[in-house]
Amino acid sequence: MKTKIINLYIFKEILTFFFLGLSIFTFVLLIGNILKLMEMIVSKGIGLSDVARLFLYMLPYILVFTIPMALLLALLLTFGKLSSESELIAFKASGLSLYQLAVPAGVLAVVTLLLTAFLSLFALPWGNISFKRELFHLVQTRAEAGIKEGVFNDDFAGLILYIQHRSDEGGKL
Repeated sequence: MKTKIINLYIFKEILTFFFLGLSIFTFVLLIGNILKLMEMIVSKGIGLSDVARLFLYMLPYILVFTIPMALLLALLLTFGKLSSESELIAFKASGLSLYQLAVPAGVLAVVTLLLTAFLSLFALPWGNISFKRELFHLVQTRAEAGIKEGVFNDDFAGLILYIQHRSDEGGKL
């Protein structure tokens, strides 16, 4: 009975640090892409729903890296906290071995392995294909939105466009 309560306590501590680390690592890795997506909203006139969809498609790529990093951070912080507050010594004094205390960490490691494998094998290819497809669709439908009149536009690789006049109703150049 006492092992179950202690395992739940350790499990809760690990999960707290895990989600904190996951959110911080994901935000840090997405910050560069967020700036590019915001630039698409401002300069190209792409809607917020389209940008949110692109953000969703990028998420599996980021999570493949951040989930293992967050687990490592959570384990280090949890067992460091248990050690600094002398809880590990109290657990050992009450008859628990370190192997019994490592059960929640092992369970979370297996769950993290399975989640990361799923993301790598299924969600990542789906996200990459969907991201490229959506970006191509946005470029096809909204290419004229970023083109300005009376200015040399070099937004397209290997091509410089000069538009003298653009009609408002049909998007004709």
